[in-house]
Amino acid sequence: MIEVVLSLEDGRNLSVRSQHEDGTGVHGLYLISGPSTPARLACPAAEIYQTRELTELPKGPMQVVELRRDVSGCVVEMFLGVNSSVIRLLSGEVYEREEDQFEVVEVDESILIQVDGKKPRVPDGP
Repeated sequence: MIEVVLSLEDGRNLSVRSQHEDGTGVHGLYLISGPSTPARLACPAAEIYQTRELTELPKGPMQVVELRRDVSGCVVEMFLGVNSSVIRLLSGEVYEREEDQFEVVEVDESILIQVDGKKPRVPDGP
């Protein structure tokens, strides 16, 4: 993902976005409050992304539990507490490697989300 829009009970939205590749090599997560252009429209390279509601995420009062920053001060990982769940947002991407192996590469231009430390299910073969 490149943007996660959090809808608040009072009707306001907050957007967690990832830094797009702009040649600076800087990546991280940042927060936008108030009206803004959706990330997929603001960056021409982002037009390949689609929008969908993340019904898998827990709802309720939220608080920032922990932030991890890189040496330049960019937020690269964020843990949010929502009721009894912990949502992890990570600046990174998943790359497919040889022999159906996958590698998580941190500090990249996407947002990876994990709830309560769970890993995605691997679909059964044919």
